[in-house]
Amino acid sequence: MLKFVYLNQKKVPVPVPVKNLYEAILWVEKHILRDGYAITKVLLDQSPVEVLDESSQNLKKVPLEQSQRLEIQIDSVQEISIQTIDALRNLSTALEKSLKPVAVEFWQAGEQSKHNLDLEPVLEDLALILDLISHVEILVQGRVSIANISMIRESLSEHLVGVEAAFEGNQYKLVAKILLQKIETPLEELNHELTMLQNTIFESFADKKFSKIGVG
Repeated sequence: MLKFVYLNQKKVPVPVPVKNLYEAILWVEKHILRDGYAITKVLLDQSPVEVLDESSQNLKKVPLEQSQRLEIQIDSVQEISIQTIDALRNLSTALEKSLKPVAVEFWQAGEQSKHNLDLEPVLEDLALILDLISHVEILVQGRVSIANISMIRESLSEHLVGVEAAFEGNQYKLVAKILLQKIETPLEELNHELTMLQNTIFESFADKKFSKIGVG
């Protein structure tokens, strides 16, 4: 059984029997976490563990021995949320500005299949944006309603699949249409929603009540 856990790099004794990873996480959440804070990283013997993506049953299958080193990072939800929103907004703004020249290049290529066109940077940025939105959703879950941002994520996810299919089929004019008609506007709306969300979180810092706030 685990005797110690490292919380934000500080060695903390575990005064109760902890036999698996689920029990360890549960103990930290119940006895250590303060309101407005969350577990952001877990390392077991220096290997990362995605506890948010795992069910309780799977976590129970990870036994903990006294010789193992369990490291847990705890951060302010507000601070992590603002940092993530900053990164997301910067990436979304940059991608939005880059779409027109990319779309023009694809439109001019027409339907010819031998053009040396590269859509990979756009696809990679879109995929990263979707991942960051999902991360924000997890961070603010139960604290802030971001229904509009979630709908934008679903729309972008759908059009990411569509533009990939058009590119693979050498339908370059269709690629251009999707970029400008289906992706550019949601990115613009996303930036607006992210600004509103960040303002709401900033206000919650001053009020010290980051809970049950409604946005969008």
